[in-house]
Amino acid sequence: MAEEKDSDLIEKKLSSEDIFDGALLHVKRDTVKLPNGNEATREWIKHPGASSVIPVLPDGRIVLVRQYRYPNRQSDTGGTGWQA
Repeated sequence: MAEEKDSDLIEKKLSSEDIFDGALLHVKRDTVKLPNGNEATREWIKHPGASSVIPVLPDGRIVLVRQYRYPNRQSDTGGTGWQA
C-alpha cells in the first residue's frame, strides 16, 4: 500500500461502472475523491500484462517519476517485479 508520505496522492474510489467486458480487456469508469476533496473520473483498463520504458541519461542515471497509479491503488516508481 502507499506509504504515509504519499497521502497527498491517494484517491478514494466512490463508485465504479463497467464500460466494456471483453475476453482480454475490461474497461472501467470510476468516480474518485481526490486528496483535495474534489471528485474526478478515472477510466482505466484491466488487462493481463504491461510493459514499461526506463529512460537512461547519457551519464548513466535513470529517470523515475513518483505518481499515484489509480488502478494499482498505490504510488509507483516502477512497481514490483523489477529485475536487473
